[in-house]
Formats: sequence, C-alpha cells, structure tokens
Amino acid sequence: MSPLIRRTAYAACASLALALMAAPNHALAQKPENAPPAAPEVEDAKPGMTAPEAPAPEAAPSPAPEFAPAEAPAPEPAPEAEPELIPAEAPAPAPEAEPETPDAPDSAPAPTPVSAEMDVDAEIEAAADVIAAGFEPGEADAFQALLAEHPDANGGAFFGQMLYLTRHFDRAAWFFAQQAMADPSDMAARNNFAVMLSELALSEDYDNPPGWLELAIALERAAHLSDPDNPNYLNNLGRDLMALHERDGDAAVIEEAIAMLERARDAEIDEVLYLTNLSRALALSGDAEGAAAALEAARRLARHHPAVSMTAARLSGTPAGDAYAGEARECSVDFRCPQVCGVSIVGRINMVTCEMENASAQMACQAGEPYAESYACEEALPEYGILIPGLNSGFSLSSPWGGVHVLLDGDGGVRFRAEAGPNFGPINPYVRTDGRWDPEGGVSFSDTRIGVKYNLAHRNFLGREAGNWGWQPAFVQAEATERGSEYDAGVYGNFQLVH
Repeated sequence: MSPLIRRTAYAACASLALALMAAPNHALAQKPENAPPAAPEVEDAKPGMTAPEAPAPEAAPSPAPEFAPAEAPAPEPAPEAEPELIPAEAPAPAPEAEPETPDAPDSAPAPTPVSAEMDVDAEIEAAADVIAAGFEPGEADAFQALLAEHPDANGGAFFGQMLYLTRHFDRAAWFFAQQAMADPSDMAARNNFAVMLSELALSEDYDNPPGWLELAIALERAAHLSDPDNPNYLNNLGRDLMALHERDGDAAVIEEAIAMLERARDAEIDEVLYLTNLSRALALSGDAEGAAAALEAARRLARHHPAVSMTAARLSGTPAGDAYAGEARECSVDFRCPQVCGVSIVGRINMVTCEMENASAQMACQAGEPYAESYACEEALPEYGILIPGLNSGFSLSSPWGGVHVLLDGDGGVRFRAEAGPNFGPINPYVRTDGRWDPEGGVSFSDTRIGVKYNLAHRNFLGREAGNWGWQPAFVQAEATERGSEYDAGVYGNFQLVH
C-alpha cells in the first residue's frame, strides 16, 4: 500500500472517530431538556405515555456497522463523514422519536396537575373569603392572629376540629381552608374542608352558592385517589355525589355514589353512618328493596342511632321508612333519673329536669326523630366554696393546709377533689387533683394542676380568716394545667380566661 493511500485511510479513520465521539455527547446534552417532562407524563397524565420514547436521541451509537461504507470516499473523508453519520442514524428509530418528543408537552403537559392545583387553591381561597364575610367584624383577623400565635396547631386543623365538634361549621370550614391552602398535600384537611363546605352549601344560610358542591366533590375525589380504600373518603364522596344527583338528577352520578358507599360499607361493616347513607342513595336510585335492607342492617347495629332515625324520616312513605316508623313507635327511653340523680336536695332538683328531658326524648323517639339516650345528672365539684351534706350528695373537709370535697353519684361511684398547700399571708400556693372511685374500676386521678391564689381581702379580719381555710372571698389566681395556663378572679364566684 502506498504511503499516500495509507495516510488517506488514517485521516478517514480519525475523522470517523471524532464524529462518533461527538454524536453521543450531543444526545446527553439534550437529555436534561427531554427527560424531565417525561416522568410526570407517565405518572400523572398516563394517556400520552410518551416517556419511554425520550431516550431516542441516544440511538446515535447504534449504527456503528455503517461506518465502514462511510470510508469509501477516501480522498475527502472528513467533510463527508459528519453529514453521512447523522443520516445513517435516521432510517429506523430517529424519524419516529424526533417528531413525538417535541409533541409530548402539548399532548400531556407536565404542569397540568400543578395548574389544576393552583385553580383549586384559588377556589378554596374564594370560598373561604365568602365564609369569612359572614363573621363578626375583625373576627377573621383575630383568627389569623391565633394561627400565627399557635403555629403548632397544624395550620388550623386543630381549631377546625374543635369548632366542628361544637357545630360551628362556618368557622371550622375557614380553619380547614387555611390548612388546605398552607399544605396542598394535606388530603385530610382538604377532605375536612370539603365536608364543611358541602354542609354550608346545602344549608339555608348559604343556599348552595354556585360551584361549592362541585369544589367539595373535586377535593373529596382527590382525597379518595390519594387513599382509595379509606372508608371516610369513600363515604364523604358518595354522600356529596348523592347531593349532586338530588340537585341535577344525573343517573350516572347516583350510580357512582352507590359504588362509593358500598365500598365504604364493605370496608367497615359495623359503621351505621355508611349504611344509612347507602340506604338513602339506593332509595334515590329506585331500589326500594336495597334501601330497606341497608336501613334494617343499620337498625340492627344501633336501633336508636340518630342517623337511623333521620334516614327513616327522610324515607317516610317508602318501604324502608315505613318499616322503621312502626318500629320507632315501640321504643322506650329510660334515663333512670331516680338512680343517677342522687338523694340530696340538689339531686332531687336535678331529677325534675332529668325527667322532663326523658319525656322529650321519648316523644322524639316515637316521632322517628333524633333523641338522647341518657342524661348527665351529676352534681358539680365546687371550684370555690363547700359541699353541705343534705343539700349536696356529699361533703367538704377544710383545713389551713388544704381540703377535700367528696360527692356520691347515683350510680354508686365517688368523685373527689383534693387540694393542699401552705398559706403565706395573702398568698396560697397549692396542688390540686380530681379523682374518681367506683367498685369496678377502682381509683383514678385526672386534671392535676399547680396554682397560686392571692387573697384580695386579707386586710379584713374575716377575709383573712376565711382565706386561711381556702375560702377567699375575693382573689386572683393563676394555674398551670395540662391544657396550658389559666387565670381566674372572683368574688364568691369566678370567670375564666384560657391561654
């Protein structure tokens, strides 16, 4: 082989090697642009499923067997090697991969879940503003200050739960909304806000503002998708889909509601609420037999549960409601007032109220309405003052170093409050605890607190002597409890501020 041909061949090989090195580097440089959108497309959008084609640009090294023909134009190998290397890759994979990769963001855009989340957040904020407009002037600002003062309250979830338990649904909804906006991943807060929002939307005070029920369903559906087997999420979604069907009459909606409620029932077969909601949904779909069976299953679990009574009242005139109405007229409510109210004068006075409440509950039961099943007829342990035997179902013992109050309940249990501490002139530091004894459970203690009391009447002889026995006629007091600090003041009574 002549030197000229050998040098020419070497030059061709060097050019091809440089081209081969350049191709994979180019593909890797494109990877950061193409790869990130691909993952969300598969995980979130699913229908496009374009992510598997993203690595297509790395196909450059595969046509290595075609490098040999590229050496044929020996006189000028370097200029022709680069143009022919890229077309050499094109015949099979490249033409398909290149058009689809740019199209992926258009067919299934990765930011879609984010923008949907931002839209939902905007609607949550708008609903919260409407709710806050019904508060007293300055109340929403005070709530914001409360959240800032208690950052450990989980963004309002704690306050929302407390307000929900006392049926302040509008305030509870506002606090749940703050938590839902502060942490979009908190599906429990979003579910809770949705439940409160649908309660308000269907109430007379708000009269179903446009979009509220749909927003509640969207939030409940997102919570359900995050935990598909959670019976609470299933029940809430089914309940509001049922409300949507009652408003719009869409048959597909009630079928989905029934499916959700059946799954909730199957997940917790002893939950009365899931059965009564399912009974209502089946009745709306026209399945009278299924509705009656679900309500009967709930009645067997808890005959006098308020949800059973309310569902039967709603289904009045149907086989399910009529069957329960006949059963309800046979009910008998007994608070056992003579036994639970004690034998003292105060106990007898309380028994009169107990008997009146018993009669009201009996009538509500017969009407198929919700009613109470028991009455708390206990006397209160004194915060200040003493228990007088005969007047009270107990007694008090006092000394300059502390005292004890004892109450006998009608059920045979004994409750007591013990307090001990020295007196330093007008100042009385002390430790106090409440306890209970009953024949089955023995002794238990609760609500232990440490405090200090200042006798405002210590300059008066009678006030000073009364204070030495723990009966300060006028005082200020501070206590440390498990719930925080409490500050009291009183003149033969008290008011209380909790911080």
